[in-house]
Amino acid sequence: MTEDARRRRILDARTAELSGRQPLQTDAPGQGACAVSVGGEVFAIPIDRVRAVIEPMRVVPLPGGHPLVSGLGHAWGRFHAVVELAALLGLSPAERKAGEGHVVILRHEPPVALTVERVLGTGTAVPISPDDPLSVRLPGLADAAALVDLEALLAPLFIPASPGA
Repeated sequence: MTEDARRRRILDARTAELSGRQPLQTDAPGQGACAVSVGGEVFAIPIDRVRAVIEPMRVVPLPGGHPLVSGLGHAWGRFHAVVELAALLGLSPAERKAGEGHVVILRHEPPVALTVERVLGTGTAVPISPDDPLSVRLPGLADAAALVDLEALLAPLFIPASPGA
């Protein structure tokens, strides 16, 4: 078995294992979320927006692209715009060696992959206060996290071209 075939087999097995996991259940109302560590802080990505979590992928720079888009990466048979979540949030990304961290493949058009320092797990994001629904806790994962508004963060990166442009 070639190294590529071995690696693909391991990744397929890991993906199957992760997809079969059930989110942490609590009695509190809330929404499912994927907890990630970014810039030394914890953020919650709505789980219904997460297609997969994978190891870092090769990223090819995209000349003329938005400055926050690191480049293009290929996963799951598609090319994805790769964005460092820390930079998107205005945070300084932590130092990482090649191959460290995780990539969160989003359910988004155009296809987007977010690079993060670490995926902590999945759970139920419970609002800390009814006055601030974006500040949540994830029992068993984080006492406090900020729920990421993906639409608001990604919209400026992918403005549709005007007709005739």
